[in-house]
Amino acid sequence: MKRIIKRICEIVVCLFKTSYVVLRSYIYNCTRKRGNRLYDYIPGDRESLFVLGNGPSLKDVLGAHCEKLTHENVICVNAFVSTDTYEIIRPSYYILADPTFFMYETDDLCRRYPKEIIEKVNATIEDLVSKTNWPLVLYLSSYAEKNEGLKNKLKENINIRTVYYCGLGMNYKNVKKQVYYSLARKDMICFPFSNVVQQALCIGVFYEYKNICLIGADSSWIEDVYIDDKNNDIKWKYHHFYSTDEHKNQNQVLEIQSIYNSKMAGFLSIISSTFEIYGFIKDYASYNKINIYNCSNHSWIDVFERRTIEEMLNVY
Repeated sequence: MKRIIKRICEIVVCLFKTSYVVLRSYIYNCTRKRGNRLYDYIPGDRESLFVLGNGPSLKDVLGAHCEKLTHENVICVNAFVSTDTYEIIRPSYYILADPTFFMYETDDLCRRYPKEIIEKVNATIEDLVSKTNWPLVLYLSSYAEKNEGLKNKLKENINIRTVYYCGLGMNYKNVKKQVYYSLARKDMICFPFSNVVQQALCIGVFYEYKNICLIGADSSWIEDVYIDDKNNDIKWKYHHFYSTDEHKNQNQVLEIQSIYNSKMAGFLSIISSTFEIYGFIKDYASYNKINIYNCSNHSWIDVFERRTIEEMLNVY
């Protein structure tokens, strides 16, 4: 009898959580403007999509295959536009997912973030507007729709078409996967991604690209983290493929708010969650019969099948 009661309670809780997610998603999406959502733009060729992360390993790939990538569907992320390679590859798609970009020229940005972050945000938006002289689809969170300054700035370049993905993220553990997948397919919910590459992968799945190739997704943060033996600070030698030698030698102190007494335990918990989300995206892609291949030269992501960039570009 106790088992039956327990099972009934589990079913009721599941139904409540599912109903809450569906209702909240519906109410939120009723407030979104039509005409510039994901399903309002349909790409042409959807055979392959190359997702370029900004990890250090991307440098070698670009050195060997930059010209070949100019003929492929490529999506770049965050500050890639600050490099000379941006105007060589001329990507078809671009995505900004860091919330600081959606605060462009707002008081919140100036009040909450240091000068170097503000400069990075401004430079990225300015470069997108000034450098893009070919058709580009720019993906932003629906929360960015409220920033009139950002929208007006992007309108200065007629080559840029802005498409907004649903910014409403909810815990995928609270509902059955099939419900979450169904809402995601309708652009009514956003995966709780921890980095921009994960959101780029989800957009590729949404548009049903047959093969999604991930490049420069090192995710090797653990290799670059250490504890300062003098004060127990967690320090990070964090860099991208475009980082200068000066940047590579800079150590960033990580400010981690943790429920644990140990900040390192909190850091590792965040890393664990990131890799767990990659696994959920893998399941989401498989559910939609989409292949995601990890073509990075160096990567800690182990859930996607490994392929070489040469195989995917057919350059042998």
